[in-house]
Amino acid sequence: MFEADKAWRAALRQVSVADLGRMVGTDYEGDVLGQVGKWLSRPS
Repeated sequence: MFEADKAWRAALRQVSVADLGRMVGTDYEGDVLGQVGKWLSRPS
């Protein structure tokens, strides 16, 4: 189990936030990134 966790973490380190943004932009229809941006900029 430890080796699987280590492998998973190593794989995650290879993905940047920019990579995630590109994946979301191509995997979902509509303006997902725009909606996320609005959500992040809302006052808390």
